[in-house]
Amino acid sequence: MTWCERRLVWTALAAACLAPVASGQPQVPLGYAVEEYVRVPGAKNPVALAFVPRRGPFAYGGELLVCCSSRPAVYRVPAKGKAVLYLDRPDIHSDMVFSTTSSGFGQRLYAPEYTSLFRYEPNLACVQFAHVGQVELMALAFGPGGRWGRSLYLVESAGMNEDGDSIHRFEPNGAWSYLIRNLPENVKGLAFSPGGAWGDYLYICSGAWAGEASAVRRVDPNGVLSNFVAGNDKLGTGMLLHVAFDRRGFFGGCGLFVSSMEGNRIYRLEPNGAVGVFATGFEFEGAIKGNISTGDILFGPDGAMYVADGGHDTVWRIWLNRLGLRRDSSADTLVLSTGQTLRGAVTNQRFTLDCAFRKLELKADGVIGMTSEPDGAVRCLLSDGQIVRGRLLDGPIHVAQADGGRRSVAAGEFRQWARRVSPERPAVGEPSGPLLVTSDGQELAIDANEASLVLASRWGHLRLNCRDLVDLSIEPAAEDAAAPPPDRATIRTVRFTNGSVLRGALAGGKVVLTARLGGRLELDPQQVVLVRSGRPEQPAPWRAQLRLAGGEVLVGSLSLPAIPLRTQAGVVGLPADSIREVSRVAGPGGELRVKLWDGSEIVGRLEEAQLRFRILPGPEVRVPVDQVIGMTCLIRGSPEDFPRRVAQLIARLGSDRFQEREAATEDLIRLGQVVIPMVEPLLQHSDLEVRERARIILKRLRGRMVAPPGADTEGAG
Repeated sequence: MTWCERRLVWTALAAACLAPVASGQPQVPLGYAVEEYVRVPGAKNPVALAFVPRRGPFAYGGELLVCCSSRPAVYRVPAKGKAVLYLDRPDIHSDMVFSTTSSGFGQRLYAPEYTSLFRYEPNLACVQFAHVGQVELMALAFGPGGRWGRSLYLVESAGMNEDGDSIHRFEPNGAWSYLIRNLPENVKGLAFSPGGAWGDYLYICSGAWAGEASAVRRVDPNGVLSNFVAGNDKLGTGMLLHVAFDRRGFFGGCGLFVSSMEGNRIYRLEPNGAVGVFATGFEFEGAIKGNISTGDILFGPDGAMYVADGGHDTVWRIWLNRLGLRRDSSADTLVLSTGQTLRGAVTNQRFTLDCAFRKLELKADGVIGMTSEPDGAVRCLLSDGQIVRGRLLDGPIHVAQADGGRRSVAAGEFRQWARRVSPERPAVGEPSGPLLVTSDGQELAIDANEASLVLASRWGHLRLNCRDLVDLSIEPAAEDAAAPPPDRATIRTVRFTNGSVLRGALAGGKVVLTARLGGRLELDPQQVVLVRSGRPEQPAPWRAQLRLAGGEVLVGSLSLPAIPLRTQAGVVGLPADSIREVSRVAGPGGELRVKLWDGSEIVGRLEEAQLRFRILPGPEVRVPVDQVIGMTCLIRGSPEDFPRRVAQLIARLGSDRFQEREAATEDLIRLGQVVIPMVEPLLQHSDLEVRERARIILKRLRGRMVAPPGADTEGAG
């Protein structure tokens, strides 16, 4: 569950993740809304979606395109509930993607149809761009640049053939090469990562017809395949249909969304591999023709998610409904306290809000809407996603009504007002960057550099720097609990950027933070619902991982240079950098089994009552020995020094001395798979010697062939 969903759950004092909606509609998380966006008359089973670029040579810019399989055709949707025939085709397009002018392909529409890839000109003239494949061409995507270039990447399904699926890479002149061959079964969707914690990968989804585990995998620019999330306990055994990134972050940060036939649901995946159910109640098991399936997911220019649902013969629109504002694309709306709705345009030039931390002067262009509170205050949604609460000081809301009339409505006389949804004011997601959510519903951007918190944990009081945290949130209550007892401090879960997890209560009196809107915030701990700061960083496997009772995990290194262990032979001082693994011995004795890097094992009890461990980056934690479940170290030596050591070995791969190059190669291989993320970029190194040695290292570490760049067999389209 994302932090946004947790916040909405706590605010509503409910433990359920999914909000009930009208019968026959999908179920979405609390705080989100869903509507039937379009149902094409006379055509069933929508399978592919695309938006016409707003700028460029194509007419109907900004409109949604829907391809249906029951009557092979593409329809455009000029407005909610309306569908107009756009392309009449003899067969089904399994996917549709517009190229950009910067790609070298020109701004055109590309769509696979069985074994051919077609290109549509702005006048909708259709030409065959390429003919390739033995069974069917499925999903396609354009490279984001960088190591991927601006090539077009296309999935070829091998069906029941033993060769496996493939991904082709096309250039504007029609030349193509294999990015990767012999992929696992039934690759249906692909999406390029947005970078950051997601890395520089092409993500693909697949699932077997024969009941094997479904998986989301990723491919690097050199065609090397790795599992991201796999296993029956994660994504089940059903067919995974499509993948899409929420690049604009309107759904609680940039997540990866995957539609699944099993359970007719959409999953949300996080960069660390965590999986949660985002929405259910679809009917993706609707009509399927050949390998072509429904379940396409597309994020629109308005920030909403569009989902093709073949069983319901519907395209659904899901969006984050901040403050429950009633927004549509036709006009501003104002709902009076009597329930009457006025439609037109809000004409106020500015708003003055008296907030708890300061008086705010807000330009009208920066305000999306407001809701009235029972105590006379208003909550105001800003265009950057912040929500502020205060009293409206500068008079009524002025509305130029659609029928030509004018109306002025005082703060106490309306329930809410909202701007219309438009590309200039799309569906508003959460603010980017560090954020504070308060118990009165405010969501304020804060300065993480001037924020520190004190956590009263089982291991003592710990001072936390917000820059080291992903978030600090209230633990979800048990299903039968409405709220924490008033005589007990609220328990928080703290997630660090390096993957550490701690629990405790906020301590130290007032929580003092600085708002980006200006002003000093002094809050009681009970007023703090969530503090969100950074994003999870790429895993650093060279750091030690300490597992504690209760599910807490610390990532970093031992603080002391050695730990004393009492064995049958006496007390032994074990250097910290000699320890490979620690596990608890079954039984009441409290003994630990310590495996060393030289292959030996020692069993005994720690002489110290506490084990000192430093989170990197983060505070030092002193853990009672009886709370230690185990510890794993994947490298020998200091975790702080490891990146520097690897960098030195990498530099020696290009040495003028053969012996030095050989020694560096073998040393990197001995360090193990933890060096793979640091070696992979060397496949693009300017020095041929370094590139070849990187290929050898990766081959030895992965136990498979790593093709040198440019070694693929090319063909003509």
